[in-house]
Amino acid sequence: MNYALRKQPDIKAIVATSPFLRLAFQPPKWKVTLGKLMLKLAPSVTLPSAIEESAISSIPAEVKRYHEDPLIHGKISPMYLFPVIDAGEYAIANAYKLKIPILVTHGTGDRIIDYKGSVDFTNQAHGAELKLYDNGYHELHHDVCAEEMLLTIVKWLDKH
Repeated sequence: MNYALRKQPDIKAIVATSPFLRLAFQPPKWKVTLGKLMLKLAPSVTLPSAIEESAISSIPAEVKRYHEDPLIHGKISPMYLFPVIDAGEYAIANAYKLKIPILVTHGTGDRIIDYKGSVDFTNQAHGAELKLYDNGYHELHHDVCAEEMLLTIVKWLDKH
């Protein structure tokens, strides 16, 4: 979304699932303050992200797979987090500039990324379509609505 807004590449369309536009929770102020200090002193240091693993999917087996995946870790750096938060707000504020079709899917049960950020984005973007999944968690492709979501994407791509 940000790439399309900032670079205006020659692409035909965008599909975004649970895009990181706005966090669904407010981190404690002390963590934000510490993170901003670390951004200046040691921007690449990694700190615990405190992401609630059970918020990934409503399917316990998927949460277990996520937990056991050796490529997934619970760390985040200030150099990653703060620019991505800013980029999400930039995308929402500048969504009206988007000139290509976009489909945004998001679950209303996402406790990691606020689905209302997706609502705000699509309300501003011309020709944007939003498909919300009631009680869908963060990883829609690993949740109970996965088949429906993938079918929605295929139909939308066929149309565009």
